[in-house]
Amino acid sequence: MLEEAHPRAAGETYYQLGEIRRLRGDSEGAATAYARARQLQTEPQPGEALLRFAVGDREAAWADLLATLNTLDRRRRARVLRGAVEIALARDDLAAAERYCDELDAGAEDWRGAVLVRRGRHAEALTALQAALQRHRARRSAYEAARVYGWMAAAHRGVGAHHLAAADEAAAAQLYRRLGIQVARGHGTR
Repeated sequence: MLEEAHPRAAGETYYQLGEIRRLRGDSEGAATAYARARQLQTEPQPGEALLRFAVGDREAAWADLLATLNTLDRRRRARVLRGAVEIALARDDLAAAERYCDELDAGAEDWRGAVLVRRGRHAEALTALQAALQRHRARRSAYEAARVYGWMAAAHRGVGAHHLAAADEAAAAQLYRRLGIQVARGHGTR
């Protein structure tokens, strides 16, 4: 059995299963998968905190994420930092979102763009988001590309390019549908 022969691989597999279930709206299934990942010594963050935040346990989700960040070394923080930026933005804590963006490596153009959109710096956001979109397309990262399209739609609306915003929204919706994922409310809409 994989869990006995390769517990770390099994733990990561359960974490990824939790991510899929969370993104598809299966909160109970996601929670079960994250719990199993933890039992196999795999850190279930940021997925577990994003799930808790989505179901309304917002303060506990934020506290869990911060506690986890305090225990991780620089190499392992990147995955959790992306979730911290997402929750900070949802909490309207732009200072924290910007601080966590600063900590991420140069590959964080998508989140930098999201922060710039929320700060009303739409033209700057488009530069970062275009770079992120190119990177996600090259990697064939459909979910990340869909999320970037959502933020690009908000940035295009901010600069008055409503026809481009509509095209971005359509591209995001098509990718989400293809993945069978419920569109996350609030991505690029605030």
